[in-house]
Amino acid sequence: MRLVTAQKTAPPWRSVLLADAGTANDAGKTPIAQTPVVEFIVRTNSGATLSVVQNNDADFQIGDRVVILRGDQSRLARPG
Repeated sequence: MRLVTAQKTAPPWRSVLLADAGTANDAGKTPIAQTPVVEFIVRTNSGATLSVVQNNDADFQIGDRVVILRGDQSRLARPG
């Protein structure tokens, strides 16, 4: 686990899309969530290594077992 710096503004291509939708701010940059995020390095049961970046709302600690939720974005959750 390691803390990473979250992006402070949306990428320029996203700002253009949001401007077209009428939701961009005056500076042309759309703020995104500024919650602290953590990079989790996860070793799966099959031995593969994954990197997942997300907030640590579940208060994961090094060595915790996790479930990988796959979809549009992969997320980690507690088993059970």
